[in-house]
Amino acid sequence: MSASDEMTMKERNEKICEDYRDGYSISQVAKRYGISTTWVLALLRKNNIKTRPAGNPHNKKKDA
Repeated sequence: MSASDEMTMKERNEKICEDYRDGYSISQVAKRYGISTTWVLALLRKNNIKTRPAGNPHNKKKDA
């Protein structure tokens, strides 16, 4: 993996966290990036981002 590939992965991970903080659900983020919900959850935990309960009204984004 080259440095540019690593930067791309870092940027993508930051965008995933940002999307979740902006109100997308874990499943919406997973679908949007073509990854598993387990992976999204692990990434959020790794970045110390508190997750919302499923069905939370703060999961307000309708489109992924």
